[in-house]
Amino acid sequence: AWWAGHSTGRYGGSAWFADTFAIDLAENCVAHMNCDSPGCRWATDYSNISCMSETESLVQEVVADVTGQQAKRKRPQRNSDYTFNNIGISACFMASSMMTDEARAENGYYVVGGCGGNIAWHTEDDTIEIADRDVLAKDIALYLEAVTTVANAEVLPIDWRATAAEFQGTIAEYQKAAGDRFDLSPAAEAAAGLAEALDIILDQVGLQQTFDRTEKLAHATREAMRAIDLELLAPDAPSPACTAVRVPDGIDGPALVSVMLANNETGVIEPVREIAEIAHRHGALVHCDAVQGAGKIPIDIEDLGIDMLSLSAHKLGGPQGVGALILRSDLPVDAQIVGGGQELGRRSGTENVAGVVGFGVAAEEALAGLAHMAGLAEMRDGMERRIGEIAPDRKVFGAGVPRLPNTSCLTMPGVKAETQIMAFDLDGIALSAGSACSSGKVAASHVLEAMDVDMDMALTAIRVSLGWDTTAAEVDRFVAAWEAIYRRGRARADAA
Repeated sequence: AWWAGHSTGRYGGSAWFADTFAIDLAENCVAHMNCDSPGCRWATDYSNISCMSETESLVQEVVADVTGQQAKRKRPQRNSDYTFNNIGISACFMASSMMTDEARAENGYYVVGGCGGNIAWHTEDDTIEIADRDVLAKDIALYLEAVTTVANAEVLPIDWRATAAEFQGTIAEYQKAAGDRFDLSPAAEAAAGLAEALDIILDQVGLQQTFDRTEKLAHATREAMRAIDLELLAPDAPSPACTAVRVPDGIDGPALVSVMLANNETGVIEPVREIAEIAHRHGALVHCDAVQGAGKIPIDIEDLGIDMLSLSAHKLGGPQGVGALILRSDLPVDAQIVGGGQELGRRSGTENVAGVVGFGVAAEEALAGLAHMAGLAEMRDGMERRIGEIAPDRKVFGAGVPRLPNTSCLTMPGVKAETQIMAFDLDGIALSAGSACSSGKVAASHVLEAMDVDMDMALTAIRVSLGWDTTAAEVDRFVAAWEAIYRRGRARADAA
């Protein structure tokens, strides 16, 4: 639930919200995150943070992760919106950052509570200069990580043993003050029993493991939210269809960048090493989908500078249904399929032994066949040149930049791709209007659309793939068929 805070009744607003939605909150709310006064200029101190005793460990973990500072707990006051704990909902924070003593003295400020310690807030001097973008970003990151950690928790990272200990300490203080006038031993025994029961419960669920697990989940969620911008270059740019990654300044913490080694429609080889260098400078992990490139170009995971690489056997001439995920040795990965613990616990289930053996043999054959790829590229280039002589206005996407040696994505001006596919099929030639996964589709390629290719042009584009055993005679036959289809199409267009 989002509660508008001071804009709805100021401090009394939380009491109204708690009273109005008490039953719903009691049944569904797990924690109260009090986000107050973020972004105050000069407020860089996170050493004193208000929170309930049971959330102290959580708050200290979050503050250390986001700011690098060690926070001490302050018990929240009964004002400042702390009403929800009366329903049994634990809480974190009252405000976040505060001005240091040095900053306060330098600005001639006196001590105030809240508002980052800035006396200008809520006054006529509360102008934009009093806010600080960097402080605001860090404050929001602090709140966001706390919310993310709790929201992703398998077991709530709230240590009620600390609350029981606080009860015991308070009862002991009261007993000392009361002397022999009151006997608080029944309360002390009840608090001790509560502490013992909590020890048993939390030892069983493993609270420390829960903290470790929820922190990993929080990082994973933050990875998904990091602002990794993808910019597709226009088709006339020096590197068509290559994906350039720009990680905005100021982003810290891990992110995940996943990029193809080579595009499966244009054949363009992506600048993976450069992408990895940019991503790693910002603490990101990099995964490379090398399925399309394997067996056609050399692949060296170390040279690419990536953290993860995936392959599929069928693209190497191996069996369908088997692949490989290559990981950096120190990279932890949670299993998506659990059970028997096969494959070092990363993917349970009976292993496809025959498929794996077939994959290995295909990989060996593909490695040996790399020497023939240069000749295949020359054959492909010659085919494109000959088609260019037939139709000078044809377009080859990715021409002039590194491409896979067997792939050509080219247009047939004035002839729709679906018309070409049917005509080639009648001539015994199989090709596609996009990736090889979709040889029967008739829609414009999403790759060309992303490259901002004109729609009319994109609808005339086909993808041609040469195989390791393609012959010059077969290329001649394709060029002849291409010319015949093109001439017929142009004749019909001229007649119309």
